[in-house]
Amino acid sequence: MILRAWVEPHQKPSLRVRIVQINAGEGGEPTEGAVKTTVEAACLEVRKWLEQLLARQKPEPPPQCR
Repeated sequence: MILRAWVEPHQKPSLRVRIVQINAGEGGEPTEGAVKTTVEAACLEVRKWLEQLLARQKPEPPPQCR
């Protein structure tokens, strides 16, 4: 995930965040969007992406004692 954030002072809300999601190894194209947003909304998008990333992780078998 790549975030680019900037402020447009004469707009309401003034915060803009461009979010690019790259799904490495899945053969998909990057998705992106630029949105009028709040800090909370941007944080929510990052949280969702991180949770999806963890959900895709394949569980490893426990270590074997020898």
